[in-house]
Amino acid sequence: NLAMAKQVKKLLEQAGFEIILTREEDVDYVPEGVRGRQNRKQADLNYRISLAVQEKADALISLHLNATPSGRNTGAETFYFYESIEGKNLAESIQKELVKVPEMNRRIAKPGDFYLLRKSPMPAVIVELGYISNPKEFAKLKQPWYQEQLAQAVAKGVANYFGLP
Repeated sequence: NLAMAKQVKKLLEQAGFEIILTREEDVDYVPEGVRGRQNRKQADLNYRISLAVQEKADALISLHLNATPSGRNTGAETFYFYESIEGKNLAESIQKELVKVPEMNRRIAKPGDFYLLRKSPMPAVIVELGYISNPKEFAKLKQPWYQEQLAQAVAKGVANYFGLP
């Protein structure tokens, strides 16, 4: 996730965007003393949202890798909060580019009632770049050439949303 986020950042900066990553290293931002998996996760998400607000971000884009118990699902999907019209527009713009990646399924952007999406005051999306629970897709996700294709698709979707070619 972090490696692809850095690739997306580089591509968008080359297009003239100012990009702020909520983390530069593979660590969570949880205050000392916060206990419990759910509390720690929520504290980390609150940090990310607060940073986006502090930096006056125009959008909050969270990159993830998905998993299911069956291991059969494949493909990227982008989620937005169902009450956010701009979140939906951003998600659709990104998803439109992701489905152009070779061998990608044809999923559409979907509403999701996830904490990050619900609490973000700016348009926010969660981009699930693929399923690590699917062995074939997991093998592709580890390949630099595939990561580059996904990063290019996300960056192009973001640029299109903001009206840049």
